[in-house]
Amino acid sequence: MMGFCQLAPRTIAIRWLAILSLVLPAFVASPAAAQRAAGTPPTLSCPAGSVLFDWDQRAWTAGATSASYQIESIGTMSFSITNPNGVFLSASGLGLSGPTPQRQTAVNGGFTNQNSLALFVDLASRTARVTTTITLPAIMRGAQFRIFDVDFNANQFADSITVEGRYNGATVLPALTNGVTNYVSNNTAIGDGASDSASAAGNVVVTFSQSVDTIIISYGNAPSAPSNPGQQAISIFDIAMCRPTTSITTTKTNAIVSDPANGTSSPKFIPGAVVEYCILVNNAGDTAAQSIVATDTLPVTTTYIPGSLRSGATCQTATTVEDDDAVGADESDPYGASFAGGTVTATTPSLALGTGFAIKFRATVD
Repeated sequence: MMGFCQLAPRTIAIRWLAILSLVLPAFVASPAAAQRAAGTPPTLSCPAGSVLFDWDQRAWTAGATSASYQIESIGTMSFSITNPNGVFLSASGLGLSGPTPQRQTAVNGGFTNQNSLALFVDLASRTARVTTTITLPAIMRGAQFRIFDVDFNANQFADSITVEGRYNGATVLPALTNGVTNYVSNNTAIGDGASDSASAAGNVVVTFSQSVDTIIISYGNAPSAPSNPGQQAISIFDIAMCRPTTSITTTKTNAIVSDPANGTSSPKFIPGAVVEYCILVNNAGDTAAQSIVATDTLPVTTTYIPGSLRSGATCQTATTVEDDDAVGADESDPYGASFAGGTVTATTPSLALGTGFAIKFRATVD
């Protein structure tokens, strides 16, 4: 009996060890993930200041895959989400109600009671992707945001996030900063450890330090996921954007039209000569410029020729007649011009990015 009593506990212990050796690997994060520290994201520098797209201040219809928002007076910001090889799941799996995509607070990356846009999906294959395209309100000088819950669950999923931007159609790549349960390779973050949806461990910070007008987020699985992944979720947090800037340049040119001695044949800058001036205003910035006013004071050795003001998009096409006063319909057709007190004034209510306008006038040499 004594021998039997000693043998039974030893046999049970061996059996439990065998069971644990089969079960534990499915729930333990990889050694690399367990030892990793979250990275330090770069500081977003905005010379003209920043504007925040805050999900706490914005609505989203649960289950919708697109929405648009006015961002101050800058322009319209829009979201478009496609999921061609998978299905969006109900937020009940996140402890919420209604379908996703959904603005919610459960997947919050450690930012308690803060809203973000959750994508809870079941993808049909390892190569299937959900694509979120964010069209910014203008060409912004930079942007930064977090993506929550980028992690890994053995035999279930391996989150993979690839982010890139566009600037006038050209591709721009952001800097991605890893969390504890993911690592970064170029502009892709891959989950390799488990994170709770309310933990900061799965956060990835995306930073565009250059001008960008579109952000594209591709969400799916890394090769470490099973061929038919299970349910998985991420959430897109608030987006800080550097305000766009305008860069107005002006150029003044002149040409001698005629003089009393030579007429229009090789005229010289002599008393009585007619000189044509052109003021060209261009917007080389990142967004439309508003309420443009350009002024030019004539040299004291010249006299303005009344009624000579003309306007147009360029010096060559400036043929629209402008009267000398600063009132009337001609002041917004779409450019305005006037002369008073020895100064020519040119105006336009708005000047789009990459466009310009010109004002021409004539004067005689005293």
